Amino acid sequence: MNSPGTRMDYSGPLSADYDNVRALNLDFLRVIRRHPEVFASAVPGDGPAELATLSQGRAASLATAPFLLFSLRERDAGYWDEILDAAPTRDIFDAGGSQAIAARLIAAATGFLWGLCKRNPYAARLICGASLHWSEQIAELTLCDLLARVESKSDLLVLRCGSEKRFWRKLICDGTSTAKRVRRAAHLGALQQILTCPDTAATSSWRMAASRSAAPGLRLAEPRD
Repeated sequence: MNSPGTRMDYSGPLSADYDNVRALNLDFLRVIRRHPEVFASAVPGDGPAELATLSQGRAASLATAPFLLFSLRERDAGYWDEILDAAPTRDIFDAGGSQAIAARLIAAATGFLWGLCKRNPYAARLICGASLHWSEQIAELTLCDLLARVESKSDLLVLRCGSEKRFWRKLICDGTSTAKRVRRAAHLGALQQILTCPDTAATSSWRMAASRSAAPGLRLAEPRD
């Protein structure tokens, strides 16, 4: 048993988790490139339009960031309270046409984060900045129930820190560099900003949950390039 004052270590994401993050990021960037109209709300007018014009190589480099480039509004407590308090209204396989493109990515990301929240909420915090409270809420549901609640939310998927122009300027420039050290530094700098600068939609409950989940000694597995 740990005595008072003993340093506690929490395991960070596994290499397999980063593989999933990279795959989801690639899908997100690929859809923005091919179907920009689908994610018009995900990439707001003041967001980086360059995302839709990134070359395949630069998109692949950006996708190696150790966090999800998009957000499921994990820090918007009020938005998620409405989702979790309401009964499921649609079948998770009911989406069609262009809506299905967004629905598939939302379902894939939701399923990944749900599994991560159940297994390691501290790793989920590193991957998407989620609070411990949000992770606990998500983990209480079955995956099918959760998917049925989020699938019809067309405004669920947004660009992470979409209004932060400097954040994205750094990611798009240095974060796609062919120099590994430059790219890695940009990715880790962005991750630090995500973890230390709460979104404007965050509420006091997020700040309380974040302070409870502050974990000295977090260990991050090295993402594979």
